[in-house]
Amino acid sequence: MKKTMLFTLVCVLNLSYLVGQEDAAFIKARFDGNINKHFATRIKIPIDVTENYIQGNTVISFKLSKDGEISSVVVDENSHVSIAEQALSILKSTEGRWRPTQVNNEPIDFVYKIVINNKVYSGPPPAKSESIVLKEKSEKKIEKEQYEKALRYIDKAIKLDLYKPPYYKIRSQIYTLLNMPNESEKDRLRAMRYEKEIITIVNVSSYKIVTTRRIG
Repeated sequence: MKKTMLFTLVCVLNLSYLVGQEDAAFIKARFDGNINKHFATRIKIPIDVTENYIQGNTVISFKLSKDGEISSVVVDENSHVSIAEQALSILKSTEGRWRPTQVNNEPIDFVYKIVINNKVYSGPPPAKSESIVLKEKSEKKIEKEQYEKALRYIDKAIKLDLYKPPYYKIRSQIYTLLNMPNESEKDRLRAMRYEKEIITIVNVSSYKIVTTRRIG
């Protein structure tokens, strides 16, 4: 119970820094190395994930203290138990390699997220993910002032990749152009929150080779 209360309190502190101190000099925590590569090269996709086309996000939250120590680790989302277990183990291996968050040159406690986005394809992965293609279509519709169509495209992109701040920025812009200020502000704040809270989005993919057998 105490751990849950502490984690909730830190989340509330996060929100106060994100909303109440937008103009504060926020410096995100830094990892001694490439945190995305550190995870991407260590995640091993289980065979049943590929065989059964299991996709989704695994999201790990953790508190990084002002002393650079990791605690209050929580699995927020879980696409597959093995991926979650691997993510927890990899996160543990990063202990002692963090520089803490700073606000106005003062180190603070802050809760971060690591997102592992697992996709499975029926053949070699495309050069561009579907969500990026949809985002680009949305941007082209904005240029043509076709805002309703732009909104439909970016909505689909967000459904595929829930945690990408640029997608919410685009949708916020579209909402502004459609004279929907409340929705625009919500997406603006979400983009800002994700930019600060998400340390990295690790994209991992696998594919299943589908073969056909000719009979006769």
